[in-house]
Amino acid sequence: MNKKYSISIIFALFLINIFCYYIIFNFLFLKDEVAFLNVGQGDSELIRTKAGNILIDAGPNNQILFEISKILPFYDRIIDLVIISHPNTDHFNGLFSLLEHYKIRAVMINNLDYPGSRYQNLLKQLKINNVLFLKGENGTKIKWDNNFISIISPLNSNNNVNNSSLVALLNLNQKQFLFTGDIESSVEKKIIKYFNQPIDVLKVPHHGSQTLLQKNF
Repeated sequence: MNKKYSISIIFALFLINIFCYYIIFNFLFLKDEVAFLNVGQGDSELIRTKAGNILIDAGPNNQILFEISKILPFYDRIIDLVIISHPNTDHFNGLFSLLEHYKIRAVMINNLDYPGSRYQNLLKQLKINNVLFLKGENGTKIKWDNNFISIISPLNSNNNVNNSSLVALLNLNQKQFLFTGDIESSVEKKIIKYFNQPIDVLKVPHHGSQTLLQKNF
């Protein structure tokens, strides 16, 4: 065997081993985290754990790709679950770009009949990509290890798109995170009863609109 060829094979195997060790090292020392992504006038949050990646909303445009690449390593191209809080473009439009670069396994949604053409196009594209649809409603819960994410609203059918937002309560390593979509004050008052311990991190409703968040929320 040619000596140069043998050296090339040995070097290639060495690089492959380094790459494998890099992935294993990153996985073993991966810490659970919740990242609030800077997607402009919109919402997107990434929950990263050893069990998988959960994305809540995807912002208004392809800025999500740049932001998510800051969190996920280049070899991690799977998003296990996307929760679309409600069908406003500033919460779901970035999914079109994500579908081109990431494998999305499942999407949770609560309003399949919303007539917006952009939203309906997204649903069609998700089906083309064989993404599993999950029904998001009050009481839906996903558990892994000692953690869970639970949908606590909408409490009933509502024609108001903002108040129909999926409100998700995340319990991660005994800390509670609340993701509120664009709910208004009337819904805030109703969901307080679901908190059995103080909320550690609150995603303020509707990007911090002054007409929404209650002082005692």
